[in-house]
Amino acid sequence: FEAVAAALDRGKQVLILLPEIALTHAFLERFQERFGAKPAEWHSDLPPRMRERVWRQVAEGGVRVVAGARSALFLPFRELGLIVVDEEHDPAYKQEDRVFY
Repeated sequence: FEAVAAALDRGKQVLILLPEIALTHAFLERFQERFGAKPAEWHSDLPPRMRERVWRQVAEGGVRVVAGARSALFLPFRELGLIVVDEEHDPAYKQEDRVFY
């Protein structure tokens, strides 16, 4: 979490990639304990309106931290300063067909 804190101190946005949607809730709780606020979520289980809201807030710079699936890489970050890949060895990050991640 030190790198996240440093990026936030510099006024940058942070993206934290999680390999599975099921890990999101526990991570958000840990993050909130450390920083006092939950990051925005991004994954396929979110309703379309919520995804649209997060997309807009990221583009406007209103969201400073996003935690979610690898598709969050395509969000229109304004001041992205750090990408954290949690459990980087997890095969869920790899895709052999269609778009390669």
